[in-house]
Amino acid sequence: MRTTISLLLLAILLAAPVRAQWIVQHRFPGNTLLDIELDVLFQNTKTGWIISQRDTLFRTTDGSTSWNRFATGISENLAALKFISTTHGLMVGSSGGVWRTLNGGVTWSPTTATGLSVDLTDLDYLTDAGDHAWCVGLNETIIYTPNNGVSWTNQHEGAKHLIAVDFVGSNNGWTVGTSGAILATSDGGANWISQASPAGVTRLNAVHFVSTMRGWSVGHGGTILSTIAGGAPWTQQTSGVSDDLLGVSFVDVNNGVAVGKAGTILHTIDGGATWVLERTASEDYLEVFYQNVENCWIIGRDTGNLLYSQGSLSVVSPNGGEKLEGGTRETISWTSDYVDKIRVEYTTDGTNWQFAGADAQAWDAATGSFAWDVPSDVNSTNCRVRLTGVTKPNLTDASNQTFEIFVPDSTGPMITSNPISESPQGSSILVSAQITDDVYGVGTAELHHRLAGQQTFDIAVMTLTSGDTYAATIPWQSDGIRGYQYYIRAVDASPAQNESTLPAGAPQTNPTFVAVRVSSYSRSISGSVPEDTRYQMISIPLAFDQNDGSIDSVLVDDLGPYDRKNWALFRWMTSSRTNSEFTKAPIGDFEPGRAFWLAARKNGFDTSRGVSVPPQDFTILLEPAVAGVPKSGWRQIANPFAFSVSWSDILTASGNPSGWGMPYYHDPQTNAYEIVNVLMPWTGYFFKNPALSEANLIIPPIESPSSASSFDMARPPYGSDEWTMQLVVSCNGRSDLFNYVGVSGAASRERDAEDHLEPPTIGNYIALHFPHCDWSEYADNYTTDFRPPCQEGELWNIVVTSNMPASEATLSIDGVETVPPEFDVYLFDPQFDVAQDLRENPTYRFPTPSTAIGKELTLAVASDDFFADHNLTRSDGLPDVGLDQNFPNPFNPSTIIRYALETPGRVDLEIFNVRGEVVTSLLRGVAKEPGYHVAVWNGRDSSGNAVASGVYFYRLTVGSFSEAKRMLLLK
Repeated sequence: MRTTISLLLLAILLAAPVRAQWIVQHRFPGNTLLDIELDVLFQNTKTGWIISQRDTLFRTTDGSTSWNRFATGISENLAALKFISTTHGLMVGSSGGVWRTLNGGVTWSPTTATGLSVDLTDLDYLTDAGDHAWCVGLNETIIYTPNNGVSWTNQHEGAKHLIAVDFVGSNNGWTVGTSGAILATSDGGANWISQASPAGVTRLNAVHFVSTMRGWSVGHGGTILSTIAGGAPWTQQTSGVSDDLLGVSFVDVNNGVAVGKAGTILHTIDGGATWVLERTASEDYLEVFYQNVENCWIIGRDTGNLLYSQGSLSVVSPNGGEKLEGGTRETISWTSDYVDKIRVEYTTDGTNWQFAGADAQAWDAATGSFAWDVPSDVNSTNCRVRLTGVTKPNLTDASNQTFEIFVPDSTGPMITSNPISESPQGSSILVSAQITDDVYGVGTAELHHRLAGQQTFDIAVMTLTSGDTYAATIPWQSDGIRGYQYYIRAVDASPAQNESTLPAGAPQTNPTFVAVRVSSYSRSISGSVPEDTRYQMISIPLAFDQNDGSIDSVLVDDLGPYDRKNWALFRWMTSSRTNSEFTKAPIGDFEPGRAFWLAARKNGFDTSRGVSVPPQDFTILLEPAVAGVPKSGWRQIANPFAFSVSWSDILTASGNPSGWGMPYYHDPQTNAYEIVNVLMPWTGYFFKNPALSEANLIIPPIESPSSASSFDMARPPYGSDEWTMQLVVSCNGRSDLFNYVGVSGAASRERDAEDHLEPPTIGNYIALHFPHCDWSEYADNYTTDFRPPCQEGELWNIVVTSNMPASEATLSIDGVETVPPEFDVYLFDPQFDVAQDLRENPTYRFPTPSTAIGKELTLAVASDDFFADHNLTRSDGLPDVGLDQNFPNPFNPSTIIRYALETPGRVDLEIFNVRGEVVTSLLRGVAKEPGYHVAVWNGRDSSGNAVASGVYFYRLTVGSFSEAKRMLLLK
């Protein structure tokens, strides 16, 4: 292995792409040096060897600070040497000479005659299962010794000349030479195989491998070859030089150095994908030995200079062109390697230097930076920083170019403008301002604008229109009725870029508001027949002048004179706990934050002469709840702004009051409630203040990032012992969907965050709730009731209310399958002595309640022991087919008939008089599912005529089953 190194010690951290700095470490007698070698057994030592022309060796033990000369007594020219220990070394030279030392180079003796007369050029010597060595030379000579040179074997001869050899272990080796020769062995040299070099390669001078696969070779005309497959094949790398390269050495697969003629030193940190030219000089560099990332030696042929790289140091910032404001703290940064301490200085005149830190403070080089307090009394464009190694004073670097330090002018431009308070609907808004700066002039002017409620501003550059007047336009947007906000920002042309704003201070939180004057704004609604009472809540997110917000002004001109056949309007009055109708009671005008119930045949209306609501916290006073009165404390509320607002932001603005729930939205399509997490404009919501004192609901002007979404109570269970069921009650096209029970680890025995209150109703309705007037706090009726996990079971009391005529109601339970299998799920109807297994049939039908008290049911989710302890008797399955006695009986004018089916079937249900004549048929061949069913007879015949008082009969027929019962109509 050739190990001659141009006299250069490289102490550089090649993991970083920085240029090494080289110094002359030692100078030998000119034109005498041929080679250099280090004791590789001690990778952190300072011991090295240099070969002179003949008879002379030089040795250092202090990292080449000093060298001792040894006379060898050898008359031949010496070419290369290698040590495998502190004592054993070999050396080759001309005429086939091979010498060895057993005492660390003090004396050298020739080895057993090799039988050669050709010059030997290089050797590799290693301890690997024996003390092996290979020497190469002219005539393609390769000789081998397995025993420290005691005996030699001639392994190969040929026509070309071999110049360098390198082995990885005792088996794998490569040798290169003239005419692009490359020979390789994988059996210790028993067989040498020729490898192809790329076209155009004429001479290779050095070879180095870091593993059996990865290696490099350099040669004539800047040639660098690389292999990742042990030489099969070799590919060329771009060196960027044309001078001959004479040596190459790598410490790993990434970091390497190549040297050659004309003082060429190349460096790579990526395996040769890129080579960086480190240095050029007048002398040729013969060989390189790269011991580790700190130590690299290179030897020169002509002047005898021994160069030393003590690391790298380079200014990163400020490195030219920067503008630093006096009195601020800036960062001086650098890159360095193998430097302990750095002294940092600066100059403001290019001549006089002073310390950047306190006195002569030295900074830890590893940090790469420190905070510099820029002098506050300097105005100069001729500033630089300079770095110096404290223990290596010749290692220094300064800013490449000058930078500037300036004393800032802290005054921004002057801005004057008349604020715009209102703009017509559909129009863009031209904002102009007079902006001046007497010192530096105006650099830039910007108009920051946004729709009211948005949290970020768009920026429009204001252009100079005339004199000192700058202007920009806020474009109209489709939802511009919410209004706009803006502020003006101007920056002067000074290096400090001083700015000012209008409004001053914190314009982002207090911008100018432009209200939009609405001339006409149409709003669609879900049209319905008022008698059908599919009511929806509406609101108008605009402020009105006097009388412009009256119901007559807003609705009558679109919907016509008030007539309940065409439209109906109500508002929930918190004090009386009733829905008051327009024209029958004062219910107020339209104003921000107020909602109304509306049903109308038409599908929309428009509003006029309104103006945007200012984007500031909007307060709605909430009346207190009354203890023990379920309907108390409810209020219809509305979003006052023409943009959505998140309920979480409302809670935060309101101070996160204890016990508050969520708002209810009434869906006009399903006529059912759901809780939501966002308040949308133009609609209304029900919300209850559960406290016994007044409270303020504060709606902040913060637009929600998402639209309204229902709060999903029917979520998957969080844990193995958690579950949820939804109870849906319906009758005659009316439904109550938002009813949930379940078990949750976050629930408590009384009210918790998952227990929601039952809102008031309007129109024809059927509703279900869970009464909890027994709770110590927030006693009320609830539409959801979650309990903590239980071991034995739970009971839920259910009350169903309705204001519709007697009819069949249906209760459906979804989610029974989420209940753990060790629990039975039953619904009990004490009125009819029914216990229905909901796992077999999750639907139960019953007559609509006929009293204000409502229909009482019990839901049980329990173990066998729980049922026994609570005296709850479960049925064995579906009911038998049968017909119940009607009720009420006697009746006037209608009565309810209940019947049961064991299996699906088609049902006939007929009414007869005492003469056996059919009065009417309530059901004829109608398919029904198993379970209980209800039919209502209104006391009229098939023609719709009221029948006389008297005895009547009703008969049920299902397949082969038939049963009749007697009833009495009394008027």
